[in-house]
Amino acid sequence: MKLENPKGRKIDARHRTKKEEFDLGAIRQKWERHLARVRRALMKLDGDELVSGLNGYLYMLSSEKRPAEMLLLLHGASPETFWKVFLTQWPSCDRTWEDTNSLIGQLRKASSKVSAYAYSDDASRAFYDNLPDDVHVYRGCSRERIGGIAWTTDKSIAAGFAHGHRGIEVLDPVIVTATIPKTDIFSVFDDRQESEVVCCPRQILEILSA
Repeated sequence: MKLENPKGRKIDARHRTKKEEFDLGAIRQKWERHLARVRRALMKLDGDELVSGLNGYLYMLSSEKRPAEMLLLLHGASPETFWKVFLTQWPSCDRTWEDTNSLIGQLRKASSKVSAYAYSDDASRAFYDNLPDDVHVYRGCSRERIGGIAWTTDKSIAAGFAHGHRGIEVLDPVIVTATIPKTDIFSVFDDRQESEVVCCPRQILEILSA
């Protein structure tokens, strides 16, 4: 791996000098202190100011760190705040498997109070409106992760995820087929043409190796 320094000199990441390691460590510490200050400031906000602040802060994090931090900050938030942040952040979250149980818990709690539909964009509402009462969904993933919440109504999209996306390797890939009542869907997303359905199916119909 090669890094560029400000003077244009190539640096081999495996052979950094002690000064270079110190500089990188100092930058990381400074960044973590900045994030901590932002978190403390967020705790003083409410309503739309809190929503805006949370979304701005979460976009400062990597897509892998974003899900866990989002759930931590949304714990105890109002359903309105939860949906406004979740619907904005979820499409840019990666590596969500470890947070599945927490996600399901917060999604169920929020949806029991108010539907995500009320805060969804027009494209997502139209997608949801056109779904049948019983929805066939597909998930492309590792065999051990068929219990995730990210599904799609498009089998070809699931096949693409089964073979990896955004540089994420998928071990023992499968395509899972399930059915779910439309009323059990937490939320849908169609802004990336992935026909995504966020849900927790109770009935798995088929598991095929990808």
